[in-house]
Amino acid sequence: GAYRCKELMDSLKQNGFYKLTKDEHENIKKDFRGYYCNDDETKHYISEYSSVKEYLMDPHTATCIKAYDDIKCSRRKTVICSTAEWTKFAPAVMNAISCDNKTRFSDLKALKSISNTMQTEIPKS
Repeated sequence: GAYRCKELMDSLKQNGFYKLTKDEHENIKKDFRGYYCNDDETKHYISEYSSVKEYLMDPHTATCIKAYDDIKCSRRKTVICSTAEWTKFAPAVMNAISCDNKTRFSDLKALKSISNTMQTEIPKS
């Protein structure tokens, strides 16, 4: 209960990690699954969605789309909630859109390049 939660959070604070017991891990696996997306896959999804679907996404959303593709054969209904904005990751997004992994874009240059490439405004925020 609450004590175990405090114990885990204390371990995280002191050690930088916490470890679940085998029973806790098995219990969590009943309701949750974990997926990942490596850098190349992330760039692929950002690039594909920007060019084919004209949708501009951030790396977190790309990871969600990749996870969805991994479980698509499931009959479960799926909701993907994009909670980050592309502007927060502009240099990485520009690398993906331009298929250029070598150029290190500044935030401002990446924002302007994405805006021009995707013909979208940079949000005021």
